[in-house]
Amino acid sequence: MKLQQADRRIDSKQARIVLLCAALGMVLLFPWKQPLPAAAVSVFVFGFVQILFPHCRPVADRPLCPWNWALLLFGFKLVMLPAAEVVGGVEIGELPHLPSMRSINAALLLESLAYICFAATYNELQARHRADAIARTLRWYVPGWLMVGYFIVGMAGVWLFFGSLDVLVAYFRNPAEYMLGQINEAPARAGPIAVSTFLRPFLGFSLVLLVCRLLDRPYGISKFVWGLSAAALIVLTAVSFSIFSYNRAAFVAPVLALCAAALSRLRTQTWKITGAGVGVLGLLLAMTTIFRSTHGQTDFASSGGEWRTAASELELSSLVQIYGNGPQFLGFLLEETDGSELQWGQGLVAGILSPVPILGKGFRSSSGTALYNELFNRGDSEDQVISFAGELFLNFHVPGVVFGFALLGALLSCLQNTFLRATSALPVYVIQLTAIWLLFLAVGSVSVVSQIAIYFYGPIYLYLCLPQRRRRCSALIAQSKRYFPDGVLAPDQPSLN
Repeated sequence: MKLQQADRRIDSKQARIVLLCAALGMVLLFPWKQPLPAAAVSVFVFGFVQILFPHCRPVADRPLCPWNWALLLFGFKLVMLPAAEVVGGVEIGELPHLPSMRSINAALLLESLAYICFAATYNELQARHRADAIARTLRWYVPGWLMVGYFIVGMAGVWLFFGSLDVLVAYFRNPAEYMLGQINEAPARAGPIAVSTFLRPFLGFSLVLLVCRLLDRPYGISKFVWGLSAAALIVLTAVSFSIFSYNRAAFVAPVLALCAAALSRLRTQTWKITGAGVGVLGLLLAMTTIFRSTHGQTDFASSGGEWRTAASELELSSLVQIYGNGPQFLGFLLEETDGSELQWGQGLVAGILSPVPILGKGFRSSSGTALYNELFNRGDSEDQVISFAGELFLNFHVPGVVFGFALLGALLSCLQNTFLRATSALPVYVIQLTAIWLLFLAVGSVSVVSQIAIYFYGPIYLYLCLPQRRRRCSALIAQSKRYFPDGVLAPDQPSLN
C-alpha cells in the first residue's frame, strides 16, 4: 500500500507564516490593555503546528478547500481573537459578568489543546491515506429535469412562506420591518411556515445545480461569457438563499462552496481570483452587518455619509469577539460549572436531537445550549450559542475535548480526500459546504450544525438517493478541454477518459 508522502521542508511562504506567528506571540507577551499570557501560547501553537505536522500546511493549489477553510477558522480563533482581546480589551457582550483572567487563560489553553488534537489526527490520517485513492475519481451528473423539479418545489415553499409577490418584495425592501410584522402573524400560519422551511432550500439548490452544470458544460461560449454567466448565477443563488430571515450564514456558506467549485475548474490565477472574491464578499458582509446593526435604517437609498456614520459607530474589536465566540465566553462557562457535574453525553445527544421537529422538543431543556443560557439568567431566551469545546467539557471534561476534536479532524480528513477526488463541480460544492458547516464547531454548537443538516440538506439527501448521480460524462470533460484548455480541470484532476 503506497502512502501519501509530505515534504517536511518548509518553503519561504510557510516560513513567513511561522515567523509571523512567533513574532506576534512575543508581542502579545507585553503588558497591553488586557494581559493574556495564554494568547501567546495559542498563537505559538497555531504557527508551530505547521512545522510539526507537514500535512497540516496550507494546500497551495486549492485556495478554497476543506483544510484551508479549517486553517482560516482556527487561525481566527487562536490568533485574531486573542490579539483583539489583548490589544482592545475583553468585551463583556451578553455575559452577566466577565470571568476572571485565570478562566479566560484556561479557555485559551483548552482551545489550543483542541486544535493540537484536531491537527494531529488530521495529519496522521492524511499520512496513512493511500496515494492512489485519489485516482478513484468522483463525478456527479446534473439532470435538467431535476433542476426544474427542485425549482418548482422551492417556489412552492416561497409561496407558502410569503403568500404573495407583494410580501416577498416587501421582505427584500426592508427585511427587519418585515420580520417584526411577522411576529404576530406567525402563530396563525404555523403550518404553512413549517412546511416551507423544508421546501425553500430547494429553490437555492436548483440554482446551484444550474451553476454546476455550467461549470461542467461550457460548450462553445467564450471564457469571458462563461465567467460572467457563472458570476451572475452565483449572485442570483445568494439572493435565493437570503430568504431565511436575512441570516448571513444562510447565503454566505453556499456562495463560498460555489466559489470553491468554480476555483476547482481553474489552473492559473486561483489565489488572485480568491483574493478578489474575498474582497467582494467582505464588502457585502460589512454592508449586511451595518444594515442589521441599524435595524434596516441604513440601506441602498441612504447616502454615503449615512453609511460612513453607521460604520464608524461599529466597534470592530467587540464584533470580532462576540461573533467569534471569544475565549471569555468559554471562560465564563468553565468558571460557572467547574466541570463538577458532567452530563456524560446526555447534553450532546440532546443538542443533536433538539432541532428535530416534535421529537426534539423534549430534549431542548437538557441540551448544552439550554444549560449555557440558564447561566445568563435571561429567562427562556436561548439566543446565546455555546461553543463545541464547551459542550464537550460539560459532558466529558478535558478528555471529551481531546477526543471530540480528534474525531472532528478525522471527519475533515475524509472530506479533504473526497474533495481531491471530485472531477465535477457538484461534489466539490457539497463537500465544501459540508466542511464549512462541520467546521462551524470550531466556534459554535452541535445543535446549530444539526439544525442545518435537518432543515437545509433535504435537496442534497434527495439527490444522493438518485442512482444516476455517478454517471460518467467523459464526453463533457473532452468538450471542456476543447474550449478551456488552460483552465477547466485542475492539474491534479485525472481524466475519466
